[in-house]
Amino acid sequence: SAGEDRIWTAKEKIEFLAFQIHEIENAQLQPQEDEVLQEEKKRLQCTSSRIELAQTAQSLLSSEEGTLASLQACMARLRALQSLDPHAKIFLESLERAKYELEETLSELRRYLTSTEAQPQALERLQERLSFLAQLKRKYGPTLEAIAQTLQQSKKQWSQWQSRQEQREELARKRLDLEIILRKHAQTLSQARVQAAKKMEQRISKELQELHMPEAHFTIDILSEEAHWHPSGADSIQFLIQTNRGDPPQPIGKIASGGELSRLLLAIRRVISDRTGMGVYIFDEIDTGMGGQTAFEVGKKLKSVSRYHQVICITHLPQIAAFAKNHLVVKKSISENRTTTEILPLSEKLQHEELARMLGGPQLTPKNLANARELLELAQKTQDSEEIQDCKH
Repeated sequence: SAGEDRIWTAKEKIEFLAFQIHEIENAQLQPQEDEVLQEEKKRLQCTSSRIELAQTAQSLLSSEEGTLASLQACMARLRALQSLDPHAKIFLESLERAKYELEETLSELRRYLTSTEAQPQALERLQERLSFLAQLKRKYGPTLEAIAQTLQQSKKQWSQWQSRQEQREELARKRLDLEIILRKHAQTLSQARVQAAKKMEQRISKELQELHMPEAHFTIDILSEEAHWHPSGADSIQFLIQTNRGDPPQPIGKIASGGELSRLLLAIRRVISDRTGMGVYIFDEIDTGMGGQTAFEVGKKLKSVSRYHQVICITHLPQIAAFAKNHLVVKKSISENRTTTEILPLSEKLQHEELARMLGGPQLTPKNLANARELLELAQKTQDSEEIQDCKH
């Protein structure tokens, strides 16, 4: 049928199939109707010839010199023959039967001529019907049987598409109901996020100030966009930071340096302090621009994060390194005009010595070693105290 190559919407397909069904059913087709009409068309087209032939046959039967007159003359002679010879009766009886048949035929011819007349309007209606049937054949099949099959297929497809459309409408209603519920939950979630963001801003800002960023202020920008739904709701969340007094808050990626990013990540992890999420954190240049006391605070915070995550920290400050469980040292050596870089794990004794070098220079002295030992003990005491506090909480 027409239009099969196009892409349909459900509504268009249903309407198209309904039109096909209506058009075929409205035609009220009869079996072999086209063949019957073709025969009737031929009959109507030769009405004049039929009348002329019937009139000629009537004249040949009924005229004074026609068949019936000749038959009657013959029968008169056979009656005379019968009077002379009784055996001639059989001929007379045969002709009497023939006369009866001819008289019946003549009566039928008269009735035929009376009922037969030119019918131009009937012929026109018949031709219109045949043209309509030919149009249906071009659209729905080469024969009336094929059109009947098209009707059944269209009804089946209409039922299927109508069922799909009803399912879509039902799903659309359910979706609308779910959207209402979703919007309600999203609003509740947005409100909770706004409240949590205020607390998080204060705590992270405080952590940053303790990490030698005294002018830093952390801000969480929450923008609700109900027109853009996604799995996390309709909120667009952006982390902003102000690192210098008087500057407007800017997105973290645009303003923060490498060291600032590391400290910010540490501050966020400290505030969140969950046991899920990423398993490994790498901090590089976190000790940029800070002194010993601040570095010690950073080391303590790194240690608290490492209780639930793997922390890898690259540092040049012994106050941070003292909190590490395992130490790796990076060494470069030249051999055969080639520079080789090695990463070596340190034993507990070598850790002690490396911290002493970081405190006092390449030469190990009793004082440097004592300072390193004291720093390690202080870090251990601080760690024990933090763990006790966590247990209480």
